[in-house]
Amino acid sequence: MSKEISINIMFFSGIDRELNLKEYDFETGIIVNIKSGTRLGNVLKNFGLKKLSRYHYFSNGERITHFTRLKFSREISILKTSGGG
Repeated sequence: MSKEISINIMFFSGIDRELNLKEYDFETGIIVNIKSGTRLGNVLKNFGLKKLSRYHYFSNGERITHFTRLKFSREISILKTSGGG
């Protein structure tokens, strides 16, 4: 039996507007309950996020990918590439 965990997703760089999340609160993000071991990409697809490789994902001060399996409750920050070189 899979354990359920809570993740808090924080969208930055205007991603919330692209997804048309009307009730999005920048201070609290969105809390989602999922089965432990679910890939981040699968969770994000449920929000309508496409082309997952265009974004950057961070959790607990480390970079993660959309292939990361979420095994414990955590906060995840999602950003678009910005800036120049």
